[in-house]
Amino acid sequence: MLHKVKSFIIIFLFFLGFPLFSKDSVADSYDLSPEDPIIWLTGLWNFYDNDDREISRADYKDSNPYILNVENEWRLQGVDYEGIGWFRNYFTLSNYDFPLDLGLIVPPISGASEVYVNGVKIGSAGSYNEEGEITHYSTPFRFYKVSKEILNLEKPNSISIRIIGYQGIAGLYGNNFLFLGEFEKSWSRYILLILVVTIFSSAFVVIGLYHFILYFGQHKNREFLYFGLLGMVIGFHLICMNGLGYYLVDHFYFNQIGIHLAVGFIPLCYVGFISHFFERKHPVLERIGWGFAIIVILHLILLPIIPKIFRTCPKTYLY
Repeated sequence: MLHKVKSFIIIFLFFLGFPLFSKDSVADSYDLSPEDPIIWLTGLWNFYDNDDREISRADYKDSNPYILNVENEWRLQGVDYEGIGWFRNYFTLSNYDFPLDLGLIVPPISGASEVYVNGVKIGSAGSYNEEGEITHYSTPFRFYKVSKEILNLEKPNSISIRIIGYQGIAGLYGNNFLFLGEFEKSWSRYILLILVVTIFSSAFVVIGLYHFILYFGQHKNREFLYFGLLGMVIGFHLICMNGLGYYLVDHFYFNQIGIHLAVGFIPLCYVGFISHFFERKHPVLERIGWGFAIIVILHLILLPIIPKIFRTCPKTYLY
């Protein structure tokens, strides 16, 4: 009975904290100043479930938008919409006597995007046709320059992100590194974030390689194999999930494989490592784990090869 009560409390708290959309809330406001030269743009933004290009304009009149967390996919916040959507907000420049160039750090966005400031397009990822169909998927971790010529010192500046989703999934993901600031400081922050993620991810890869060497070198203990595989998969996942895999291979499916291999291999690695390390082997569970991992691998390989799968599985977990 106590176990059931605990489970109910956990589930209740989970859903209590789950972000759902609202049309009664107010979007957050942001202010950039010499005292605060880099600002974090996460939080509540206006969201529009249509593709009105006027939304990018600085003088666009916000009318009854959804209020969503910009750092999360809108479908996960209760908005059942599969078309092209827009996130929009404003920032002001306080205590600046002259215009200055800014830098905008943008996390991965599934599956293609455009970014506008005051109606001017400052950058994009991926490509698409006039009908809004993606012709090239791309979800890298990006840095955009915001030219001082398009900024206003006297009134709020609009920032809009147009998102073209992939198979019903759209929005920011991977991390919440959405920053705006003075150009040099923003660029330094961007490089720092890349270094931190790269070092952290590489540590997992190195640990994985070390245990592979132990396994194939002399020990032949299966726990080394599973621990090495776990380290490699987690490191590869972190690199691709944070949009840095594009610096290795500029290919959408290479990066998606890196993200989703973890779905198949992490459960297998945990079961295999615990079974052999504590000498409580469960061969049936291991076989199930290998079978599931192979299915995930085949699914990832076949998705870009067989177009029929895209049409019959529009809700697949691949971005």
